[in-house]
Amino acid sequence: MKTGIRIILEGLRGETAITERGYQEAGDCIMIEGTAVQFLPIASELEEEAVQEARETQYGETITRVMRAEHLIAICLKTSRPKDRLRVQC
Repeated sequence: MKTGIRIILEGLRGETAITERGYQEAGDCIMIEGTAVQFLPIASELEEEAVQEARETQYGETITRVMRAEHLIAICLKTSRPKDRLRVQC
């Protein structure tokens, strides 16, 4: 499995369209074309900033926006869940 990519949705309207296309759930992610994609709602000012400052990048033939590492680390530290602390230690 490829490394997961975090994508932020501003609501849940996209989830139905994704599952209708036949993509399968894998834990807290959805497998899309062999890549684990995690959908997260915006729940804080930090996450809002992370979305606004996300960098545009090309993934295969698709242009997408990906949060910067600093924001992902800060969000993991803020949640303080054991699995997030492990992600930061890697």
